[in-house]
Amino acid sequence: MKSFLVFVLLFVCCNIFSQDVTGIWRGYFYADVGPYKDYYKYEVQIDQLKNNSLTGVTYSYRTTVFYGKATCEGIWFPKAKSLLVKELRLVDLKIADNTQACAMTCNLDYSVDGKTEMMKGTFTSVNTSTNKDCGSGTVYLERVQESDFHKEDFLLKKKSDTLATSPLVKPKTLPLKKDTASTKTNVATDISKVNAKKYKLL
Repeated sequence: MKSFLVFVLLFVCCNIFSQDVTGIWRGYFYADVGPYKDYYKYEVQIDQLKNNSLTGVTYSYRTTVFYGKATCEGIWFPKAKSLLVKELRLVDLKIADNTQACAMTCNLDYSVDGKTEMMKGTFTSVNTSTNKDCGSGTVYLERVQESDFHKEDFLLKKKSDTLATSPLVKPKTLPLKKDTASTKTNVATDISKVNAKKYKLL
């Protein structure tokens, strides 16, 4: 009996402390070069799979100077509450003529401050054309509900699946149509009864 209770407690604890990082994470990154920090906006849309592997997309952007979208993959380490995200292939790119694109690999630690979920850590990068080192830096992300671009299909699908299976979401039932004819008949009958009683009293 004791061993059964211990098993149940362990099972409950594992469920409580399991973390799903699926969603939209947005913040910034900057290179650790020189006295000034050159900030770029960074958004990561993550799909966490059952084996804790990750797939998704990243967006790097800075006004109209730079924009890049890349596919990514990675892994979530539940015990360490950390993850690795590696950009694989650029699917969209807009850069100035004198710049080159780099793919980032991020090592991030997950934490919570009040109601804010955060990921922060470091990145390394390589040139997508030459594989030469592009430098390293710092990354900071927070979980958000909406994208600066659009939600990927895997996020839309998970949201619809969650709504479909949620016990709090009840299917809508159409209101029953009232039988207007019988209602009118009942009202007329009631009025005639009242009138008959009235004249009887007179």
